[in-house]
Amino acid sequence: SLVSVFELQFESLNARPGTPAQSQVDIFDHADIRAVGIASHGRVEPDNANAQETIYFGVATYADWASPNEIEINIYIDSNRDGADDYRLFNSDAIGYDSASETGDGFVAVVEELATGDVGARQFLNIVSPGDADTALFNSNVMVLPVAPDAIGLADGHSSFLYRVETYSRARREPVDTTPTLAYDMRRVNLDLFHGNSAMPIMEERPGTAITVGYNLQNAQRNGERALLLFHHHNQSGQRVEIIAVRYAWPVEIFVPLVTNARNENR
Repeated sequence: SLVSVFELQFESLNARPGTPAQSQVDIFDHADIRAVGIASHGRVEPDNANAQETIYFGVATYADWASPNEIEINIYIDSNRDGADDYRLFNSDAIGYDSASETGDGFVAVVEELATGDVGARQFLNIVSPGDADTALFNSNVMVLPVAPDAIGLADGHSSFLYRVETYSRARREPVDTTPTLAYDMRRVNLDLFHGNSAMPIMEERPGTAITVGYNLQNAQRNGERALLLFHHHNQSGQRVEIIAVRYAWPVEIFVPLVTNARNENR
């Protein structure tokens, strides 16, 4: 089985998208966002060596889809932080991303440049080629969308961007769920998810598997505490998403004899 690891960016409550009525069964939970996370190597070089890097967006929903083609996860990226979306990263298949009438079963993450409508820069959903490993994209509720930083305008050492996630069900024209605008900086991550691990945030999971994570105190003070988000891709329904709080206690030194304020002791 496989596990992928992210820095948690957002959690959402299970909520209906306005319709159906509360008395009806909610058929859109397969597109209702539960959690969003990101993983990256946390380094961008001025000489545009970030072309060799990858940013991994992890999105979990509240119920399973039968096929990734049942839902659409759109990640709108404001790469220059000017308040306007510049790129859209979305899930599709190797045929359907460029066709309104055909679909296939080879699933990819695709980038669209919104100013031009140009579509390209495809990478495999869940990172790994289906010819190399089964990442359990069918009957699942977790998905990883990888993208190269330079494909979304992060070049010349530019490492920070804004983004939001918007989801659709094929059975509903309006969005099912959307996140607020979120911020991420590849250079200032709290958690080094590649600290002693594989070059990708997805790895084999066996009993006793350990994931080593580096922790940056300075970035944590700046960003606030961030939890770990794990996707257990081959677990059964309802057991694929795990959120682990990361807590750090500053070291404290106590020197004796202990000197206290006498007025406080007499209260």
